[in-house]
Amino acid sequence: MENELIIDGQVIDLSETQENAEETIIQTESQPENESQDDNGKEVATEPEKTEETPEDYALRIGDEEIQLNADDDDHIDGQPAPQWVKDLRKGFKETQKENRELRRQLEEALAKPAEHQQPQPDAIPPKPTLESCDYDEQAFEQALTDWHEKKGRVEQQQQQKLRQQQEYQQRFQQRVEAHKQRAAKLPVKDYQEMEAIVLSELPPIQQEIIIHCADEGSELLAYGLGKSQQLRQRVAAETDPIRA
Repeated sequence: MENELIIDGQVIDLSETQENAEETIIQTESQPENESQDDNGKEVATEPEKTEETPEDYALRIGDEEIQLNADDDDHIDGQPAPQWVKDLRKGFKETQKENRELRRQLEEALAKPAEHQQPQPDAIPPKPTLESCDYDEQAFEQALTDWHEKKGRVEQQQQQKLRQQQEYQQRFQQRVEAHKQRAAKLPVKDYQEMEAIVLSELPPIQQEIIIHCADEGSELLAYGLGKSQQLRQRVAAETDPIRA
C-alpha cells in the first residue's frame, strides 16, 4: 500500500505511525478545593494540591504490535531482544526529545527576559576619532584614539567568534545532511526521492533544518512520512512555532 513501509520483513503503516507518534497520553487528576475551618469555625478554602503529569508515551505501530519509543529498556521488546533498527530508532527519538526540551527551555527563557536584559549585540566600529573631532585637544585626541582601538579590537573579536560559531554550525549541519542521505539511500522504497522533493518544496527552510538536526537517526523516515501525508505537511508548514512543528 502507498502508506506502508516494509523494514526487516515487517510492514510499517506510515499513516498510523505518524498519528501514533503525535498522540500523547497525559493523565491529570483534578483535586477539589479542600475546605477547612479556622479557630472561629469559619470555613477557609485551601489551595488544591498540584497534580503531576505522567510522562508522555510515544509508540510505533507495526501491524497489531506497538513498539514503545520511550521505553526504559531500549534493548528489548516485551522481554525479547529488540532488532538493531528499533534500538537506533529509540535512541534517536530520545535524543530528539532531549534536544526539543532544551530548545524550548532556551526559547522560554529568552521570551521571559525584559528587553533591557537581552544580551547586547556586538557594537559596530565607530568612526575613527580625529584631532578636529576632539576640538584640537591633543590629550583628548590621544585618549579617544586609544579607546577607539580598544573598542575596535573587542568588536572584531566578537565578530570573529560569531563567524566561527556559524562555520561550526554549518559544518555539523552538513555532516548530518550527508548521514541523512546515506540512510535514505538504504530505505527499501522506490519513491523516496519523490516524497522528499515534495517535503523540500512545501516546508519552510527552518522546519527542514529542524528535521535534520532533531530527528537525527530517524530523519529519513520522518521525511518519507511527511511526503506521504499531505495533511501532516500542511500542519507542520502552518505551525508558527518551529520547535512544536
